[in-house]
Amino acid sequence: MNLLALALAVCALPAGSAAPTGSLPGDAPVCLDSSQNCIDAPVNWEAGGSMLEYTANANPAMTEVPVRIFPASLHQTGKTQLTPLDLSEALSLPYPATAPNLLASFIEVKAGESLETGVEHATSQSFYVMRGKGSSVTRAGLVEWSRGDLFVLPYLGDDAPSVCHSSPMVVGRQCVRHVCESDDEFGSCSLYFVHDEPLLQYLGARPVDTRRFQPAIDRG
Repeated sequence: MNLLALALAVCALPAGSAAPTGSLPGDAPVCLDSSQNCIDAPVNWEAGGSMLEYTANANPAMTEVPVRIFPASLHQTGKTQLTPLDLSEALSLPYPATAPNLLASFIEVKAGESLETGVEHATSQSFYVMRGKGSSVTRAGLVEWSRGDLFVLPYLGDDAPSVCHSSPMVVGRQCVRHVCESDDEFGSCSLYFVHDEPLLQYLGARPVDTRRFQPAIDRG
């Protein structure tokens, strides 16, 4: 194995193996549970370890994504609501997801009303305006939109204050508040909302505060 391959490899202990907490092989205490109660016991560092190529261990397990039709009627109710397109049960995932690496939702906001949406840790959020005219208040400022527009937000860090305060169900600092001004067809605005929080949940990771891109909108 060359050095590059070795650098990309991940060494994984078998399921159920205790993780060493010390620094000296053979002498490190082993934690038996999450309460960090440890006993002194030798660690067998060579017991059943295996080498995996990086992508084989870092990519989410790709359960086949089932074919599902989410009808337009889900965002044509004339009500203010968020409808996650959640296939987590079919994907055998413990968190909401439409595919192993993303969650999509329909946002519907009745004309004259507002709705807050939020994620805890996602590298980006994208919103495609399917219907109506309105605006969204973000931690990066106000963006006005109409049918056919697509706007995106990076992870904006944790320093700026939240723009949402309606409910504990809305995750604070990455929240966006959407306001529908008008719609001539159903009396409500509709947006298609996608983010990659399921991927970060799988990895047990969170984005860094450095922005990878700037907030942007593409006018339809």
